[in-house]
Amino acid sequence: LSNNKAFGESLQKLSEDFRKVANQKGIFESAGIGDKSRIDQRNSAMTDVARLLGMSGIIAKATPMKIIHNGQVKEGTFMEKAEGEDVRRLTQNSKMLKADKDSFNHPEGLKALANLQVLDYICGNIDRHAGNMLYQFGEENGKVVLTGICGIDNDTSFGTRTFEKSRVQNITPLSSIKNITKSCYESLLTFPVD
Repeated sequence: LSNNKAFGESLQKLSEDFRKVANQKGIFESAGIGDKSRIDQRNSAMTDVARLLGMSGIIAKATPMKIIHNGQVKEGTFMEKAEGEDVRRLTQNSKMLKADKDSFNHPEGLKALANLQVLDYICGNIDRHAGNMLYQFGEENGKVVLTGICGIDNDTSFGTRTFEKSRVQNITPLSSIKNITKSCYESLLTFPVD
């Protein structure tokens, strides 16, 4: 009986893994990203755009890298550790569990969210959702407040399809971006467009 249980658990895990791969492939297809596309280059390019816009702190910084392993050159990305709390990995000490609805209305947290929406739109990142951000909390007047965010998993940026033509629902269409920070607006005015 224990062998059947272990087999059943293995089969269930394999099924979940297949579903994740199929979902990721569907997201890439919806974004217009081919099978041979380089995830590392899209992550690094999004880092560069964030830097040009003065928004370096709102996504996990990615840098292209090459290593030589057994005489073969392997290319990839070095990504700095992103700071914040992951909604999928909360612990008893997580500040998010001490937050209430008003905690998410702090000006610094709202500014970071607004900037990330603009960055995602510019870079065509169609897979931003609550699980693709880390949340940074602080305390103000004895209350937990959202002070920032860090976007992670920027793999679906720079596809060939526009937001309007994508089937993915985790996107921020231009029509729903109601607020933009002054610093973001000023950065956009001087953004190099060549």
